[in-house]
Amino acid sequence: MPNIIRLPLKGSGANDNQPRYTSVSVDNVVSLEKSGSNDRTIHVFYNSPGSATDNILRLSIDYSWINVASIVSDQDIKNLERTIKSANQKPGSAPIFELFGAINDSSNVTQYQVSGIDLKSEAAPTNL
Repeated sequence: MPNIIRLPLKGSGANDNQPRYTSVSVDNVVSLEKSGSNDRTIHVFYNSPGSATDNILRLSIDYSWINVASIVSDQDIKNLERTIKSANQKPGSAPIFELFGAINDSSNVTQYQVSGIDLKSEAAPTNL
């Protein structure tokens, strides 16, 4: 059974507070990092071969931005690490991961929902 987590998708549900979810595999995750302008992206690096020698797979999870200096916080990365560990310890559990800001800023909840996901092959980061 695959180890997955679920992420809320922006604009997918009946209203902003009831999004639908996408599933993301967390098997073989080796590293996480925040990236992009206003820290709008979480990169998930997998210990899986990419399309070229010395490449690995990288999943980019993009969030919207409205009026916040930084969307993804250091605490979000720690929380995601814990969620991944939980999913890997309990296969089939499919826990939901939401950014911490979604709890504190319900008036702008959509900026804390996933606006896009991209999987690509790239050279492994130097910190791996």
